[in-house]
Amino acid sequence: MFRYFIYILLLLNLNYTVFTYNIDDYILFDKAKETYFLHENTKAEIEFDKYMRVFPNSFPLTSEYANFFIGMNYYQLNNLDKGIFFLEKAVYIPNDFYEKNRRKSNFFQYQRDFFLGQLYLKKQNFSKAEEHYKNLILDYYSQPLEFYEKKALKILADFNPYYNLIYEIKYENNLSQLDKISNEDLEKIGNFFITKKDFKHSELIYEHLLKKSKIQNNTLYYKYFLSLFEEKKYSSIIKQTSGMKLDNGLFFIRGKSFEALKDYSRALYNFSEIKYGIYYNSAIISKANIFYLLGQYKDVILLLNPLSSRDFDLDVLLINSYINLKNKKLFLEKSKIFITKYPYTYESGIYSLISDRLKSKIENPWSISDYHSFYLINLIVNNYTTNLPPYKKLSNSEQYNAQIDGLFQIASLKDSQLLSLAIENSRFSNSDNNINKEIVITKLFEAGEFYNLALKNSENFKNNFYKYSDLIFFLFPKYYEDLINKVSKKYDVPKNIIYATILTYSKFNSGYISPSHEVGLLKIPLNLYNIKILTDPEKNLEIGMKKMSEIYKKNNSNNLKTLLEYSIDSENFSTLIFNYDGDLDLDKVQNLDLRKNIQQLMYNYTFYNSLYK
Repeated sequence: MFRYFIYILLLLNLNYTVFTYNIDDYILFDKAKETYFLHENTKAEIEFDKYMRVFPNSFPLTSEYANFFIGMNYYQLNNLDKGIFFLEKAVYIPNDFYEKNRRKSNFFQYQRDFFLGQLYLKKQNFSKAEEHYKNLILDYYSQPLEFYEKKALKILADFNPYYNLIYEIKYENNLSQLDKISNEDLEKIGNFFITKKDFKHSELIYEHLLKKSKIQNNTLYYKYFLSLFEEKKYSSIIKQTSGMKLDNGLFFIRGKSFEALKDYSRALYNFSEIKYGIYYNSAIISKANIFYLLGQYKDVILLLNPLSSRDFDLDVLLINSYINLKNKKLFLEKSKIFITKYPYTYESGIYSLISDRLKSKIENPWSISDYHSFYLINLIVNNYTTNLPPYKKLSNSEQYNAQIDGLFQIASLKDSQLLSLAIENSRFSNSDNNINKEIVITKLFEAGEFYNLALKNSENFKNNFYKYSDLIFFLFPKYYEDLINKVSKKYDVPKNIIYATILTYSKFNSGYISPSHEVGLLKIPLNLYNIKILTDPEKNLEIGMKKMSEIYKKNNSNNLKTLLEYSIDSENFSTLIFNYDGDLDLDKVQNLDLRKNIQQLMYNYTFYNSLYK
């Protein structure tokens, strides 16, 4: 009887454990962190100590996330040994942090290295201090890093004037003493200017290095010519590469220069000299694009059809060539594969419409491909959104709901990394990968007002969200709705132009910084305002809408022209040829990247119009 009683007690206890989700450790850590931010460091030390004592296995602690704030609190208290101990451990790398071309090695790299340098300097451990300061001097430009790199260079310059020379080159554009900088460091500085889009100075750096080089260094030449190319000095590239021994990189940059000058025969010759290597695929795309622009569709097919693998762009050029040649058999064969591979794209929409017309034996089934681009996108999107079924939500277990409630409480703490940690560490995160879970994660980020992360999660599962009438809104959200309603009304510009612009570029990330140093929701150039102003959503929208309103009025309230002119630089916009009905033919846009950019803008705008009628 006693054993039976114990068994029942254990079951009751188990049920209680399963159907609650304890977040006390997250709350206690967040409280200590907020105390640290208020500069009440002695009180924060007590709270952090209690957190570590009571919850030694807390995931924010074991993931090393908490160690950064604990270490920084000891830094403020001038407790050098404990500050070093915790900051040395604070190598926190979120699960989703590894992204293509991402340069940072951990979430706190800049601050961590700088303050470890400061701590070691105070302890007079100069070699360790130098090690951490030098970690901040890299071969690429990062706006968040700039503040710490400048400080690190100035501190290092107190011990070695060499670092002051680097500072003057990078941040004061003083190139008068390049001879005193090592070739290795000059190469890094040249790359720094390239990533900063300061091609004038990268050109001068690489020109200096080439003059010092006793042999033909094609790596340096490529970066030198890349700088010239970005400055549109195409003729200079062609002249200087004449008579040189060219490798694949130089053939490619020479070919692109001829292409920019519309000397297509010489461009094709140079691209054809590239037989393998990292530039091969880019050369194939360039050749196919030239053939397509010239209407040589058979040449596009001869070039692309034999390839064992093709990317999205090459598949589009190939299938579009079959459309232009009205080759029914091969169009149906290739488009079927494409639609399965890329189901929710503008191209798949066109191919589906043409396929249906071919199968239904409609007279002149190819005529749809002759319509102008904006008309086509509207036709595709409106046809698609009117036929979507609603999502039938699955019921959740009590355990599942308890975890979700706890996660929403953590979302209310407004710490995106803390929320990500909680999601990562929950049993909910490791449950079956169903749509319910995907919806909840997006809503969690929305609840914390981490709109860019909410959108990122939705886009990660877009193949599911695109299928249902009540889920597709997550892919075309109306975040910052109150602010956007306000500026839309004030400047008399349609809201969907604003939403489409934000979705295409900043993706609702108020801290967005583009490769061209445009900042915030409506991508305002950084050189015009302080970054703190531009990363404030309300101020960014106000600044951006002044410009958008002027464009809207200039274009006589033409939505498409306003959308494109705001987003595209004036030089590229001036090349666009609008038809008599105000529409645009994308096939006539020579630059492939520009064509895709315009297409995405129109696609997003049309979805907003269709979903929010």
